[in-house]
Amino acid sequence: MQNAQVREIRPACTPFAPRRILVVEDDRHDQERIRRLFRYLTTEVILDFATAIADARQRLQKVPPQAIVLDNGLPDGLGIDLALELSRSPASAETPTFIISDWPSPFMHEKAEAAGVHAVFCKSEFGARQAFEILRRMNCSDLQLARSVRQKEKRPTQASVISREWAGPES
Repeated sequence: MQNAQVREIRPACTPFAPRRILVVEDDRHDQERIRRLFRYLTTEVILDFATAIADARQRLQKVPPQAIVLDNGLPDGLGIDLALELSRSPASAETPTFIISDWPSPFMHEKAEAAGVHAVFCKSEFGARQAFEILRRMNCSDLQLARSVRQKEKRPTQASVISREWAGPES
């Protein structure tokens, strides 16, 4: 009994831990757009950008994120293939993963469902509502500003419809 180890279980987001999102996106313009969207919603998230799958793998080994956002078309492969790989790894299988694609196809949605991807978003329609969905899936409790932004948006976009359709049984 003296050598028993006590393990503290903490949720993915706590007021004391930095919230980190790994964004794998090779286009600088899209990186800046994503950065501005998250800054609009909250200043308490660290965005870590990778421009390729190899770079993302290195960053995942250094500091595990609370969420992963993958562009599907990357210079060294497909984001959906990385999502499948991550879903098989004990270290990242529970991390909420999202795909952003220029042209989300039915085949991509099938692979996303197999990989446990939380949502597939159309890149051209990625906005505050979709960024809020990512923050919500990170189980952060201090999103008052984000909630007020969400309430102001009344009309669902194509991307939000896609995310509800492919987000899995939790939706």
